[in-house]
Order: sequence, then C-alpha cells, then structure tokens
Amino acid sequence: SAVCLMIFLGRRKISLPNRWQLIWNHLASHHLLIFFITASLSSIFLAREGVVVGEDIGGQVKSALQWIEAKVPSPNFILSPNPNDLSNNSMSWSLRPPGAAIIAVPGLLVGLSLGLSIKMVLFFFAITGGWGWLYLLKRFGICQYILLVTSVLLGLMAGNYTSQVSSANIILFALVPWFLVWLSSLSNTINIDAFKGKNLLKVLFFLFCLGS
Repeated sequence: SAVCLMIFLGRRKISLPNRWQLIWNHLASHHLLIFFITASLSSIFLAREGVVVGEDIGGQVKSALQWIEAKVPSPNFILSPNPNDLSNNSMSWSLRPPGAAIIAVPGLLVGLSLGLSIKMVLFFFAITGGWGWLYLLKRFGICQYILLVTSVLLGLMAGNYTSQVSSANIILFALVPWFLVWLSSLSNTINIDAFKGKNLLKVLFFLFCLGS
C-alpha cells in the first residue's frame, strides 16, 4: 500500500514524456494481463524449489497423502507414532481447521506428487485471490495506475505463495475479495422495502456461505 501511495503521489507531480505516457497508459489499461504474466513468471522462477510446509500443519498436509494411500478414513485424520508405544501408530483427528489437510487433495486425486499437488493448488489460489482483489479495487473506482502497481505486487507475491505454506490463509486470500464483491452486489440490489422473498433467500444463502 505504501508503494502504491508513493507512486500515485509521484505520478501526480512528475510529468512523463508523451511516448512514456502512452506506454504507461497502455500497461495500466491491461493491468489484469500484467498480473497474470507476473504471477506466472514469478512462479516459474521458483518452480524447481521444493515446497516448505510449516511444522504446525505438516501432519495435516501429510494426512491427505495417507488418505490417498487408504491409511486413514479422510484427510485431517493424522496417523503418527503412538507416544506410549512407538512400535505402533495411532490415528487422531487434528483440532486445527481442516483447510490445510485438503490443499493437496485435488492434485493427488489425478496422480500428482504431494509437492506438485500443493504447488498447483497454491498457484490457483494465488491467481484467484489476486484477480479478486484487483476486480474489487476496480469496482471501488481505484485509478488504473494504482491497479497496475498492485497487479505487479500481487504477481510477484504469487511465486512466494507457491513455494511455502504455513497455514491455510491462502484460501482466505482467494475467497475474501469475491465475498466482498458478492456483498457489494447484494447491497446494490437489495433495500429494506424489498427485503423479502427471493432477496431474503440471497442474503440467507450468503450468510450460510460465511458460516453464520
């Protein structure tokens, strides 16, 4: 945000040559494409790097592989050595939110390795979230120059998102902007006088999706 503010203020005070101004305007009008290109390049640059999994969710992530191998009944059931008898394993349900346990499931179901499965899903969430935040900012009327800078920053972050996972917050990063867009759409179409019937069902469904 600080970088965007500095560029915005500097852009207002510094006049660019016409040629550079045209290039800047052209890039700003294609900020979404810039985001996709930057995100892809930053992810490819780190493609050969392994995925660093935080110790807090390591057991949950491995539970997905154990589920594919039919060792546990579902992801988030963790099979680990019994602390009272290390010659045997014990199975327990993780008390942490199950988001980390299902991150690798889509890739594992199609035969990918655990690491590649995590990378593919993290990249999907990074793209979905970045696209959502840019769409939300544009909906709020943020100028194209700020959108361009934001698209580059979000694209560069995508590579980092695909190289490490310490929690399931990447899922929130991907979902929150679209829920805000959905909420904005509901608020624009629903008023107190029409708060019944179909509109009421829309609100109830929205609250259900939020877990309310």
